[in-house]
Amino acid sequence: MPFSFWAIYMATSTKIWNHFNTDRTRTANHLEGWHAALNRSISRPKPNIFVLITEIKNQQQNFELDLQAQKNGNLKTLNKMKFRKLEKRLKNAKDR
Repeated sequence: MPFSFWAIYMATSTKIWNHFNTDRTRTANHLEGWHAALNRSISRPKPNIFVLITEIKNQQQNFELDLQAQKNGNLKTLNKMKFRKLEKRLKNAKDR
């Protein structure tokens, strides 16, 4: 007999999926954004493997440069105002 949804749900530790006490990203939107940026930068519906590899290498190099700049304090990540407000509201609600 297969497990029911609730049997699996109850057996799964909430620490795996619960983000109540974390400040981490709660969705995969950052990954979806990266996929959209990758698709825009390649601008072909079906690129060959060499075009794809070249673009991924370029993005990796840019990421490493941004990471180094951020470590040096030269690059700040900016979130949209509506997301900053939402994060602040969630933090205030958790602190009550």
